[in-house]
Amino acid sequence: MLQRLLPFLSLIALFVGLSVASPYFLTGTNLSSVARQTAVINIMALGMTLVIVAGGIDLSVGAILAFAGLVGTRAMESGLPIPVGIGIGLAAGFCWGLANGVLAVRLKIAPFIVTLGTLGIIRGLALLYSGGLPVVGLPKGFSFLGEGALLGVPFALYLVVLCALLTHLILQYSKLGRYAYAIGSNREAALYAGIPVGFHTASVYAICGMLTGLAGM
Repeated sequence: MLQRLLPFLSLIALFVGLSVASPYFLTGTNLSSVARQTAVINIMALGMTLVIVAGGIDLSVGAILAFAGLVGTRAMESGLPIPVGIGIGLAAGFCWGLANGVLAVRLKIAPFIVTLGTLGIIRGLALLYSGGLPVVGLPKGFSFLGEGALLGVPFALYLVVLCALLTHLILQYSKLGRYAYAIGSNREAALYAGIPVGFHTASVYAICGMLTGLAGM
């Protein structure tokens, strides 16, 4: 029980220490700023949690982040509706994550090597597609995703909490989550137990890519 409470107690101690160090830390403005600044990393970290639980690693998330954000915003720049642009960004992240998983499973190459290679490929494609130029002329409503607030709380924080809850449900109550734990604990034993190791490995990479795409948007 104490081990479960330890992360929360550490977080409380951190907040108390920072509050003592600066009277401005626990202000609404500062906490909103912290929530917005950490939302991107937190959402990516949730996807990476699934991958690490399954015994993998993904070095390409930074490149997927940039690529998904680029293609999604370029779609909106061309006149497509905001939801469609966001969907394109999520789909791009999903596809790259799935590609990482399939390559690691089919080629039987260590995920470290596979994702190191796709990192360079995705980064290069993003640079070619953008021409090294920023995306401009986006719809004003799109800024609500990262900068808007709902009931005084940053909208990005709602997204982080929602993604965290879904990740928790996947890991604790779904077949995918249980199989991910089994694969990460002992891949060979999971294979001999009849678990579709390849399918579920590719699935966690795809989910990681999709969450990274959301972070990119």
